[in-house]
Amino acid sequence: MNIHCDIDGTLTKDGAVKWGEPREDNIDAIRAAAANGHTVVLWSASGERYARDFDKRYGIGASVCLAKPDVCFDDHHDIRPDGRMEILSPDRMASWVWSHGVPREEK
Repeated sequence: MNIHCDIDGTLTKDGAVKWGEPREDNIDAIRAAAANGHTVVLWSASGERYARDFDKRYGIGASVCLAKPDVCFDDHHDIRPDGRMEILSPDRMASWVWSHGVPREEK
């Protein structure tokens, strides 16, 4: 599974604050997904360096850390016409990952 995940407001509680209070359930879920071989891309409007530092601080193990794109181009504009790419709120992130077969790690 390919999972692209924003940081501020998704892995943290406040989207307007860098290094805000972590959403531990979402961080645990995305860390477990990465540990179980899923491709995890962390991205942030705050840039690639911030995404890398966040990944390191929380031991997520992301495959890639990026700045959010300003624009995205794709020659397959109809590749997801039936809504196969889910866009979910941060409040649903952890439960979605767990419900898609990623095993929980013991703390």
